[in-house]
Amino acid sequence: MTEPWWKTQLPEVERLLRSQVRRRLPSRRWEHDDLVNDTLLALSEWMRRHEREHQAWVAGPRRDEDREAFFGLARVILQRRLADRFRLNAREWHRRVDVDEGALAQVPSGGPSAERTVLLRRMLEITVGVLATLKPEDRDLIAVVATGTGPLEALGPRERQRLKRARRKLVDAIIAELGAPAAELLRTDE
Repeated sequence: MTEPWWKTQLPEVERLLRSQVRRRLPSRRWEHDDLVNDTLLALSEWMRRHEREHQAWVAGPRRDEDREAFFGLARVILQRRLADRFRLNAREWHRRVDVDEGALAQVPSGGPSAERTVLLRRMLEITVGVLATLKPEDRDLIAVVATGTGPLEALGPRERQRLKRARRKLVDAIIAELGAPAAELLRTDE
């Protein structure tokens, strides 16, 4: 019996996946092989379970659409593996960056009330959670702007847009969790 068409395409699928991983994660080369291999394994397992429904991928596609659909499936699986890896990295980063209990305990007695301290702590947790979901390049951009280590005027349009999106994501998260924008929550009516 001859080998199914989809198996003969795996070397080409691997080249496509490697190209996409290099383009999407150029600074994380150590993860490339794992992502490609996980994707190929998932694609092979999926095909073994669904060969009956996709005879065109077993016998060989007669139309370009069938071939493109097969390669599209490989791309979708890769996107999911990338998202899984990103979520895992974000969770690990979030665990490493913990809200410092000692810093909150050192708030001067004339400082914020207990309610305000709780609010600030919750806002900090939300902020750290949002930062954990951002791309490392976007976190670096926020750090440069927040610490003043780089001039804001030197940012190009692309960086300004990325910064705007990151800020919007943070604002939306605070509103979703706390019901109002940070500026409104932090306003004092004295």
